[in-house]
Amino acid sequence: MHTIPATRLTAPADPTRPRATILGFGAWGPLGVEALQIAMSARAGRIEPRPTRFFDQRGHRMSVARALALSDDLFGSKRLPALGAPALREAALALDQQLPGIVQVGLASSPQDPGGGPPGLPLLLAIPDRPDAAPDDELLATLAADSTVKVDLARSTVVRGGHTGFATVVARALTLLDQGVAPAVIVGGIDTYYDEAVLHALDRADRLNALDHRGGITPSEGAAFLVLGWDSFSGSAHGWVHFVDHAESGPESRGGGAMASLIDAAARTSGSIEWVLSDVNAEPARVEAWSAAERRGAAALASTVRDDRWIEEFGEVGAATGALLAVMTCTYWNAGCAPASTALLALHDDTAERAVLVLQEAPRAELQEAAAAAPTSASAAHPFSASTTSPSPSTTSPSLSITAAPISGAPPTEVSAPTPPSSPAPLSASAPQSASAPQSSPRSAPAPQSAPQSTAAPRSAPDPQSSSAPLSSSAPLSSPAPLSSPAPLSSPAPLSSPAPISGGGSGPLSIRYSAPPSSNPLSTRSRRSPSLVPSSSAVLPTPPFQASVGVPALHRFAPATGGEAPDEEVRPQLRRLARDCMEDIAIFGDLWRQREEEPASLTARLEQQVLDNLDALVALVRRRPAPEAVKEISHCAQEISFPDRGRGFALAVTLGCIDDEEGARAAISAMRKAHPGTLPAWEAGLRLASSPEIEAAAARLLRSERTPLVRVALEVLRFRRAGDLATITPLLTHAEARVRAAAARCAASIEPAEQVIPLLEDRLTDTDDSVTLAAAEGLLLHGAAAGLTWLRTRLDADLASGSMGRDHRAHATRLLALGGGAEDLDLLVRAAAGDPRLAEVLGWYGHPGAVEPLLDLLDQVHRALESREPVRGSDLSVTRALQRITGASLDPHPAVWRSWWSQMRASLPAERLRFGEPYTPSLSLEELALDMTPLRVRRECAQELLLQLGPVARIDIDGWSAHQRDAIARLRANLSRGDLPPAGSFPADHHARSR
Repeated sequence: MHTIPATRLTAPADPTRPRATILGFGAWGPLGVEALQIAMSARAGRIEPRPTRFFDQRGHRMSVARALALSDDLFGSKRLPALGAPALREAALALDQQLPGIVQVGLASSPQDPGGGPPGLPLLLAIPDRPDAAPDDELLATLAADSTVKVDLARSTVVRGGHTGFATVVARALTLLDQGVAPAVIVGGIDTYYDEAVLHALDRADRLNALDHRGGITPSEGAAFLVLGWDSFSGSAHGWVHFVDHAESGPESRGGGAMASLIDAAARTSGSIEWVLSDVNAEPARVEAWSAAERRGAAALASTVRDDRWIEEFGEVGAATGALLAVMTCTYWNAGCAPASTALLALHDDTAERAVLVLQEAPRAELQEAAAAAPTSASAAHPFSASTTSPSPSTTSPSLSITAAPISGAPPTEVSAPTPPSSPAPLSASAPQSASAPQSSPRSAPAPQSAPQSTAAPRSAPDPQSSSAPLSSSAPLSSPAPLSSPAPLSSPAPLSSPAPISGGGSGPLSIRYSAPPSSNPLSTRSRRSPSLVPSSSAVLPTPPFQASVGVPALHRFAPATGGEAPDEEVRPQLRRLARDCMEDIAIFGDLWRQREEEPASLTARLEQQVLDNLDALVALVRRRPAPEAVKEISHCAQEISFPDRGRGFALAVTLGCIDDEEGARAAISAMRKAHPGTLPAWEAGLRLASSPEIEAAAARLLRSERTPLVRVALEVLRFRRAGDLATITPLLTHAEARVRAAAARCAASIEPAEQVIPLLEDRLTDTDDSVTLAAAEGLLLHGAAAGLTWLRTRLDADLASGSMGRDHRAHATRLLALGGGAEDLDLLVRAAAGDPRLAEVLGWYGHPGAVEPLLDLLDQVHRALESREPVRGSDLSVTRALQRITGASLDPHPAVWRSWWSQMRASLPAERLRFGEPYTPSLSLEELALDMTPLRVRRECAQELLLQLGPVARIDIDGWSAHQRDAIARLRANLSRGDLPPAGSFPADHHARSR
């Protein structure tokens, strides 16, 4: 084991091929106890600094984001092994799942190697340079023991430094892989700021965020590890390391020159950079330096580059920064929410050191094939388990011979590790003798051989000194040394007698093979490393996680025969994070549904915040079977402090995105107990949920005796277009009018129209206006004349008698304006004159003959304002209507508008207008597609298109924005090649000509 300076290693780029594959990764910290939890919690903004027992110079408690699972009595460097062991174990287990036999998990490492099996992997670790840190060999041994990951302690390295330390260990790992020292190397970083001396030093330098001081850092902690392997393992890779390099900035460190040169070099190797993950925190000097680097390196960055600054979500994690950013990148790729397939990690030390890494995503098809080929039982998958039956030669994968170079002066020792084909076969104690393959490079595994051949003797090993000595930044990496030809062992006999390895690294490295204990090594866990433990010895894997991007993913949980329960040490931490996620789903969901005047771009952002928290919540509980996860989610909902309306939405949308009948059943069961005033929020959540089980659950709810629940079920089925006419028809004659109205709306969403129209026409004789209006709207949607005829008759009678309620009158007027004909001008003008609040409806109607009546309404409003009389309507709604017809944007004063109208009225055609042009459906569609269009206007545009073009133009404005964008794109394509109504025509006129 050697300690090397963080500023001395540089790995020159090789543009011809990836430098290494990423075969596994893991992380642990305040945001979760595995990489997925941390990535999704950071994405949801779940960082939460907690007060400590330390006080700053202002007398305030200093706060640190730290893991609840670790005792507050554990300070500084003593926390490093507890933080790192679970993350190291997760990374090793991920490697073992992809390529069984490369690493052994479940037996602690020791120099005597009592566990046998594969040799340990080198561990290269970045940690902070602090005086209280344990000796390097002691720290590495503790990590290996606590994680139960077999580590090659003799070839392991500790780098003490800051953010760029991770780039240093990656460069060192690439060197070891090039030299063929091991098929894989573990790299990582651990750091914590829960250290009294460190906190006081930062406080004295005014670098900490505080109530009265912004622009500082948020202290945190964390650990992350990646397993890097030969590039021949690409079929099992999560990604590739393409580039890593260091540079030192000059005296003007804020100028960004060193970082800009590194970005340029990375772009020359990997192409234009589309995704940057920087370690920039809120400190002004860091922000200034990074902004300068971006400006100077702009030519290397794509025009649409995404700059993610995850330190704001992780907190300051020091030497663990690079590793956490790399793990975040790989997790995003696996979850399907990464903005690009290539990512540049930009790292800055407090010193002049700068570093960048370029990672590239592996093709998903290759990774999925490798995952499908992996065994499903951990115990059955162990590659060194004893076998009493010899496998057939045709099905046995050849093993790859690895020459393990000793520390100094001893001949190399040959060990065996599995070849990395896409479907690796485990080694067997009784494997038959196999062929020797043609000689391969240290980084390339031989292809499987089908014909038996003789065993070849190994070639000479790489120079023992080259595998462990520090490299100079001025010298290029040494070229790969040849590795021995693959010659698998014919028996598990020991290769040499075990001999201890001294801390100084002298003497031969002895490795022998022996079968591990019969118990499943994955079920062995150190008591000192809080982690997830299997609930059974044969654990079925949890399905892959899919992140929600724009729309909620259908989340799958652990199978009923598998699953993992969190340790008691981490349960409070996970529950607290889950509760906070649930509370934010409630808050953002409520804000999203209330903002009718906000632009669509804000709506989309609020939606994504709901989805980010949904994903984080699922990531925190997904390793349990669905019934247990449902109970945990329900428990979190009971703890949140938000009012019941938000709780109802949060529970409905969360449980409704579980790919299991249990989720939908639990959502409906909870809704049955909810207060009736919260049912609209439950309805919204169930409408937006992704599980198809919601539709079956809603259909069953139609049989309920509680009519509010029946109405919710009908609206959910209507929105999801999952209604069944045979089930809906009896409800059209329900005793309660609100149920009949909901049934009419639901029936209108069902095809074919020929069966629905007669049922809706029968409802036009209903005694309740809410039912008849719903039926008339459905008939307008399907182009049936009866709906328009009823609207005209009923609105005309109401203007004479005033028998309709105000809301029903406004609804009828709106439907007639959006779906009527030119002959409806007088009726609509009379409706607006009786209630000036309906003036804006005339603008949507679009008839130029409505301009004069609108000017009269504007006069009326201004006279009332000047005389301080009560005002019905507003000049804003009137001028909106005038602008929508004429396209003019003028001061809302009657004299200004009348002057303009007297000059321009002759130039406007006598047809339906939209912003001064003859109306076409494309005008509504393009206004609907604008990001800055308010939700209120988008709703009218969507209704207008639906009434003019029919069900083919359905765009659900109350649905997810991503679905709306897809529907807009489809409709735009249809309009570009379809049979459009004549420009300037009214919907009723077009339907009349069509019939």
